[in-house]
Amino acid sequence: DGQLFLIKHLLILREQIAPFHTEFTIKEISLDLKKTKDAAFKILNPKLVARFFRLNSNNALLEFLLQGTPEIKEHYFDSKKDVDRYLKSACEQFIRQQIVRAH
Repeated sequence: DGQLFLIKHLLILREQIAPFHTEFTIKEISLDLKKTKDAAFKILNPKLVARFFRLNSNNALLEFLLQGTPEIKEHYFDSKKDVDRYLKSACEQFIRQQIVRAH
């Protein structure tokens, strides 16, 4: 059964990385351009063309520069925790399959 194969190899992987007392955390940095995209679509709106040249805080270009800055996001991934999470999920799925087969 494929599920047992997965469980077996996740257990082997967990056993092999357990002796290492180092951090298995990886830091990933990404650039979120959602605000930039939203601000660009807003600035391209034909109704706002007249606001390009206003000399007050309602200037469309100024709003784009202030609200459209991309965000830097940091994500941390822990390999040990990921293996444990996948193992738990595989075991739960296997148990559910066995219960369904029994009924």
